Amino acid sequence: MPRLPKTAKDRAELRDRLFPHSQHRVWPDKEAKGWCRIPRTLPIVLSMLDRDKSLKDGKDVTRTYLTLLANNWDEGLVIINDESEFAKMSGFTGTRAVRSWRERMTTLVELGFIEIKPRGDKTFGFALMIHPYWVVQKLQAAGKVQEGDLNLFAQKHLDFGASTPTRDPFTVIDGGQSAGSHPTGNQPTVESSELDKLLGISQGQQK
Repeated sequence: MPRLPKTAKDRAELRDRLFPHSQHRVWPDKEAKGWCRIPRTLPIVLSMLDRDKSLKDGKDVTRTYLTLLANNWDEGLVIINDESEFAKMSGFTGTRAVRSWRERMTTLVELGFIEIKPRGDKTFGFALMIHPYWVVQKLQAAGKVQEGDLNLFAQKHLDFGASTPTRDPFTVIDGGQSAGSHPTGNQPTVESSELDKLLGISQGQQK
């Protein structure tokens, strides 16, 4: 089997051989606006949600999550000005649209995908988008990720050259302790997660 092209130039040349004169209709156009960044491992994360119905209490949260990603302007903060608009973008219509969207938002909070803050009298005023690496790690620690999915996530994380986020040494991802100064002044010991081990990372060596 021939080797696949690795550089942008090689891939562009292969594209033009396979699909002549296609450079002006491909996505994304390098000059285009109106698109957002998503992690390349996102399909695996969404597959985890689709496969295990218990994770989301039978609710489809993937469209709600994708809507949040589309409204994330790289700072990790989503400002929710209009709940009905977010509900419609997430595929909900009718009299229960906003209620259904709020239920999915609550599920995303419970799963660790987002954190929320109120704005005025709205419970869902702001959403903080959590790094998918931490989400998978939290779900794995709770025994909610199948081994095959975890292995595939770790493999593609490495294949894509994804950066591994630095952990606050005073934060326990599994939910026991919030970030901040440790009361004793000593750094607590946090064992490496199964995901860290698959990626060959020990605590304190993340980059």
